[in-house]
Amino acid sequence: MSRLIRSIILCVATVLVIGCTGRAVQNIDQSLPPSSQRTAAQVQQAIHQALAEQKWTLQQDNGSVIYAEITVRERHHAEISIPYTSQQYSIKLRSSSGLDEKDGQIHRNYNNWVTLLNEKIQQNLGITPTR
Repeated sequence: MSRLIRSIILCVATVLVIGCTGRAVQNIDQSLPPSSQRTAAQVQQAIHQALAEQKWTLQQDNGSVIYAEITVRERHHAEISIPYTSQQYSIKLRSSSGLDEKDGQIHRNYNNWVTLLNEKIQQNLGITPTR
């Protein structure tokens, strides 16, 4: 009987460890279709709109890179940079707190946030979102 209990405890511990591990930090590099014919100003506007719609806070926009941040439940915080042109944009993690970022790994919620942001930018540009 004690062997069965040890096996169950080991299985539960394994599931907990696997479930709590982070995911690789997702940095997005998004090329726009050549047929999209967007200007850098249109890409900028689509990014600004998506940030607002997804509850990110715009920190700075220098005309080619946008800096933004998000804080969730006052304990999870991420800062990103979004370099952009008329042809492409990227979403890169700058820093985080409360998301267990370490060795290229981060809490899975961060990746969900940037995936949703990327999809919203694509929608605002009239591009079918890709996952």
